[in-house]
Amino acid sequence: MNRGKNAQTPRKITDVILDRKISWLELFYDLVFVAALHAITSSLAEHWSGQNVVTALLLFVGLYRIWQELAWFFDLHGRSTVRINVIIMLIFAGLVAVAITTPGVFNGHWTYFIIAYLVVHLLVTYNWWTTGYYDPQHRVTSYPYTFIHSVISVLLIAMVFASSAQLNQFLFLSFQIIAFCTPMLIHRAFEGEVQTRGLEFQVSDSLQERYGEFTMIILGEGVATLIELGTSATGQPIKFWWVATTLLMIIAIWWLYYTLVDGLIIKGKRYRTVWWYRILNVGWSVLLVGSLFAGLYQEEIELSPFVLTVSVALSLLVLLLSTGHYQSKTIFKKPWLMLLVAMMISLVGGLPAFLILPGLDLILVILIICVERIRSSTDGQNG
Repeated sequence: MNRGKNAQTPRKITDVILDRKISWLELFYDLVFVAALHAITSSLAEHWSGQNVVTALLLFVGLYRIWQELAWFFDLHGRSTVRINVIIMLIFAGLVAVAITTPGVFNGHWTYFIIAYLVVHLLVTYNWWTTGYYDPQHRVTSYPYTFIHSVISVLLIAMVFASSAQLNQFLFLSFQIIAFCTPMLIHRAFEGEVQTRGLEFQVSDSLQERYGEFTMIILGEGVATLIELGTSATGQPIKFWWVATTLLMIIAIWWLYYTLVDGLIIKGKRYRTVWWYRILNVGWSVLLVGSLFAGLYQEEIELSPFVLTVSVALSLLVLLLSTGHYQSKTIFKKPWLMLLVAMMISLVGGLPAFLILPGLDLILVILIICVERIRSSTDGQNG
């Protein structure tokens, strides 16, 4: 056990650990998101409706934000101490409560879920507050950040007393938008601190690995969903065909993701360098969760194997061209050509199957543009 007051405090932002390895605590912490994500997808399968699709996406974004907050805390300020470990375990327990209360949300009962989520949010906010309390030079950034998170806590408390599911959805969406935008709202203070303390904005290799692990969590849930569909598909060829084609999509998405992000060096003097990377991963996560919902949505409509085949073939073409663009510049030398191809495929997207593979091509275009921005900013080293 580490001894001494300083050893028990969060690491200063200037105490950068070179070649940091992901800790056992971080790996254990990620396990709870497997259960939470499964609670969302299974609840949606039991209570399918347009409103619950929106609810499922909102709940996922809320969980993803908590995961991202802790991932960055570990990378910038994490330290293996009793005090920090206890707080993380409390957050872990709170997330277990969030997963347990998730099914109730799909029946219109938000109260217990919000209480559990509020406890987790307050613990995360406390973590960020301590980074400034024990490092006075960091207060210029951490205190405004925790103030905005405190305002979000008030919105969460208001949700406990909200009278309708629609109002809760609106409030939950509102504070998630605020939370995701918080770093950009205080980016000038953050950039000033980074310049004063001789730092730079950089996404470490260990943090990129954490994002990759979260992608694998989503993909694992997708494979589990397909297995469930396959076990219930006895005597139903259309379901077997759907399982096969969707599995191919999951493999292809995995291929594209790791082709785009592998070997990226994300570094700059302005926060927007990191901001684009975070947006990139938000987009990928929503895309992958959308593929899970696609497997569920298949239960509600009738599609022919031909329509599925054409839809998946066109989407795989975009995946192939995207990866080819970064592996060999001979395929596409200009990003606008990629946009043109995606738009053409989206026109063909009048096929019903493109409602199932939710906006895959358009989302891919956005992600490709984000990667271009990251590469351009990295080359210039000026954010």
